[in-house]
Amino acid sequence: MKAVTLKSLPPLARTMARETLNWLEPYHDASCDLLLYPGTVGSYGSLQAGTARPHLVRESAWWAMGLLLRNQGDDAARAERILNAVLRWQFNEPGQPYHGSFHRAPEEAVPSPKKCEMWADYDPNWRQFIGTSFIVILEKLSDRVSPALQARLKKAIRLAVEGEPPDRIAPRYSNIAVMQAAQLVYAGTHFRKPAWKKRGLLFARQVYNLFLEHETFPEFNSPTYYGVNLYGLRLWQFEMGTPELKKWGATMEAALWRHLARYYHPRLRNICGPFDRAYGMDMPNYCSGIGLWMRLELEPGWAPVPLLNTDFGHRHDYAMALPVAILGTKVPADVRTQLRKIPKKRKFRQIIETKPETRIATVCMTPDRMWGAEGGTSACGWGQCHFATAHWLQPDGSVGWLRLENEMPVDAIADDEGIKLTATNGPAPRRLIWHLSVNQRPLISGKKWKLPGMMVRVKTDLPAPALAEGKPGSYTVTYEMAPSQKATLELGCSADKR
Repeated sequence: MKAVTLKSLPPLARTMARETLNWLEPYHDASCDLLLYPGTVGSYGSLQAGTARPHLVRESAWWAMGLLLRNQGDDAARAERILNAVLRWQFNEPGQPYHGSFHRAPEEAVPSPKKCEMWADYDPNWRQFIGTSFIVILEKLSDRVSPALQARLKKAIRLAVEGEPPDRIAPRYSNIAVMQAAQLVYAGTHFRKPAWKKRGLLFARQVYNLFLEHETFPEFNSPTYYGVNLYGLRLWQFEMGTPELKKWGATMEAALWRHLARYYHPRLRNICGPFDRAYGMDMPNYCSGIGLWMRLELEPGWAPVPLLNTDFGHRHDYAMALPVAILGTKVPADVRTQLRKIPKKRKFRQIIETKPETRIATVCMTPDRMWGAEGGTSACGWGQCHFATAHWLQPDGSVGWLRLENEMPVDAIADDEGIKLTATNGPAPRRLIWHLSVNQRPLISGKKWKLPGMMVRVKTDLPAPALAEGKPGSYTVTYEMAPSQKATLELGCSADKR
């Protein structure tokens, strides 16, 4: 085992870890040794932060990891209490679907053995998130943990493996799959369960082979879950890993960084869409997993992460900065240059997958704008799916953005001019809704959208859209579609700095 200390970290990682520990400190509730949700706005599982003020089980494990990393004063003793508190919230109910997972928050209702619903009543992925956190502690920080607690952490990992149904996680469920493969190999090695290790290696090979088909993950271009992928791939390269697992992990890690270098715009400090899974559209205003990893490479002011003294979105995810700092990453030399290089003009096409359907992403980037689209999917937009997006600089230097919410399947493509899409409606009336974030009220007509910093010229066979205002700076442009209607929509994106 190669132990990690705060002093042993590279400078940017050390700074991020210190800042995160200091930021989380006021949210530690000593009465139960868990973190409170770090703010009053947002949701966590089934709970609203403003009313329930939930305590966070997973993030508390990350917080304890950071305390063990710093290891000053009573840090190790506090971490021991926190980890024992986390362990109290693991389900140990063999035969139940949530066996081996953990409560997200103590404030959530206990699942009913007779009737419980995945995601609503429990999160099965806490087995992987918290189980692998215990692996990191045992592999990198165990010299600061008592033998009794080490034994409890190992027992919890074993419960997490035993409780996971063998067929729940598919290889294309990328972010959970990479963690599950690592956990199976670790548990199989340490508990002398060769069947677990064999299953983990087979599963890892399936994830790896699927990635190699198009050098991308089926959970495509996710600012949050690409961060989890990097976390899992670093676990693949632990000392306990096999030579194959280490090789596959290193190959995928480097390829993922090269993907990010293509999609990242350093002037806009954002990854270009389309996004299969994104919790936000402007990375400096919400916490994304990949933003934290980029913080290891990019200096403050360049990295796409929010300032800790602002009211940013997905605040609880910032606790992941602690395992990110501990694990580190290997950024290829060519990627280091690319992450700082403002594109003159860049466009490319990426096959995402060909099974179960052929999905293709297209992207165009200029020095002050970028837009992307996804074609071939039969999915309808939901809270995390954005199949057509654009980002641009507004006159005041801030970033404006737009994204599509499609209530029917669309086929979209990005080219030099902008975004072109075809929408095919089903038997009921549905809508195409464009969400805008701009710092001035837009001027919208049937042929033109005048946005601060960008002019969008519209060609469509749909009636003129309706403009509505939501929260300050947020607007929607909505097109109505009749039953069984097929329609085209072209958005020509050009600079408008008047």
